[in-house]
Amino acid sequence: MNMTNEVRNYDLFLKQAAYTMNTTPTKALQGRTPYQCIFGKNHNYKDGLRNNEDKDDQERINELHNTWDQLPRIHREEFLKRKKQFDKNRPDAEFQEGDLILIETKYLEPNVNKRTEKYTGPFQLKKQTGRYNFLVEIPFRNGVRDRNFHVSQFRRFHKRQQIPEDNVPKQRGN
Repeated sequence: MNMTNEVRNYDLFLKQAAYTMNTTPTKALQGRTPYQCIFGKNHNYKDGLRNNEDKDDQERINELHNTWDQLPRIHREEFLKRKKQFDKNRPDAEFQEGDLILIETKYLEPNVNKRTEKYTGPFQLKKQTGRYNFLVEIPFRNGVRDRNFHVSQFRRFHKRQQIPEDNVPKQRGN
């Protein structure tokens, strides 16, 4: 069965895709599978030990603990590699302190549905906290609260032009 021909039934392949992702050796994990890093055994064999018959239990446990110790470093290296590639063609943030912005509603309110306005605002940028992060003053209950937002979570606010009175269409009526 070819997955590209069965696009409508993609959910039939999710279990197989998850199994493949978890049991495929990766270069980042030094030839180990994610399954081996978590459980310390080979997924192909019922006892998980067929490839490790010459190792005793303590040696396997030590190897597993060493793998667990290396995972944060491996994760950080992979993250930085992907971040470098992503930021390669990314323009710098073109916002300054004091600019008016609209923030995506989903980052401000917990219950958002398809009829909710996509953006809320305008709010004023208070301070730049990172290359792509800004501190924004948000009205909160009886006061004001500062929150940090990434540039991907908001967009510039543009004021509408005032429509002259003589260009406003007249209402039909009585």
